[in-house]
Amino acid sequence: MLTTLIVDDERNARARLARLLQSAPAVQIVGEAASGAEAIARIRSLNPELVLLDIEMPDLNGIEVVRALGTVGVPSFIFITAHEEYAVDAFDLRAVDYLLKPVRIDRLQEAIRRATELPHASGPAREPRRAMPFRRVVARVKDGIRIIPVTRLTSASVEDKTVYVETLDGRFRTDYDLTQLEQSLDPASFVRVHRQHIVGLAHAREIQPLINGAWQVVMNDGREIPVSRSFAPALKGRLER
Repeated sequence: MLTTLIVDDERNARARLARLLQSAPAVQIVGEAASGAEAIARIRSLNPELVLLDIEMPDLNGIEVVRALGTVGVPSFIFITAHEEYAVDAFDLRAVDYLLKPVRIDRLQEAIRRATELPHASGPAREPRRAMPFRRVVARVKDGIRIIPVTRLTSASVEDKTVYVETLDGRFRTDYDLTQLEQSLDPASFVRVHRQHIVGLAHAREIQPLINGAWQVVMNDGREIPVSRSFAPALKGRLER
């Protein structure tokens, strides 16, 4: 049985998908979610093999949900939407299928058939390729998940193998890796300056030389972030644009 999570912000749409899935004996529905943030939490707690994922939702859209989950142990995804313009992004994220609303039972059955033929929780094989830059990032907080617009993001850093983001509202733990953030944030606004640091150029005050020939970025809040020699050319090139 293919354990399956249904994600849609409309209750009637979730109920309709559940009814349609009754025609797919290989599927076992293990839960539902009504928002992007709830979807992330349910995927992490239920570990489904397949997610039927609405794209247009009021907090995080379906594309952002997949990106936020990272690359390890993610399920297969079938995207469902009323609009065709997300198709390129969906297949960039290696979706099993892309179904337009109202979902036809024959198309759903075909998508389920494809999903049953795939290895599940395949980890790095499902690593997203870069599409549109992140507009929001998600972070862990005590009571759940915090959604952070990238305009509030000042920097990101690795500490004890965990990526933390510094924002105008505080510091938060995430499930990203730094390379994923580097590839997914707008390169016009964010630059990697060190193997352990990314800075938001809009929140950088100045760049200072150090006595050993290295440099550091001084942020608006006074934090000093080191710039390694290998990343210095990229920073210099970004500042000159």
